[in-house]
Amino acid sequence: MVSSFDIAAERAESINPDASTVHVNLPSGTYETVTPTSGQIAMFQQRISKGDGTGAIFKLLNSVMDIEAVTEMEQMLDDAEMAFETLSELIQFLIGEWTARPTKSSSASSASRGTTGKRSTTKLPAKAKTS
Repeated sequence: MVSSFDIAAERAESINPDASTVHVNLPSGTYETVTPTSGQIAMFQQRISKGDGTGAIFKLLNSVMDIEAVTEMEQMLDDAEMAFETLSELIQFLIGEWTARPTKSSSASSASRGTTGKRSTTKLPAKAKTS
């Protein structure tokens, strides 16, 4: 017996159809991004896991932005007008917006966890002394 599975080429649904449009401001103007599909995010993650972070970032950007915007960012990197870390932060920001889980940059994170309610009153067992 032979089984088959047919795949038709069609636009897959984005990872979050309710995600708001994200604008990226570059020196030449403002560009809109489209929300990627789950497949595009999966391929991004696969490229990252294989150690191709730069390729993964640019492949994803080419999928969600106008080529003019991506070309401008590439040129900014080549001309030392933008740090690669800025591009990484952009990707983190975009993924946070697309998945409705915005992330804070590490500098914006709080240093310690806030407390809510009463602290535990459970006593810990005394440690044995070793002298």
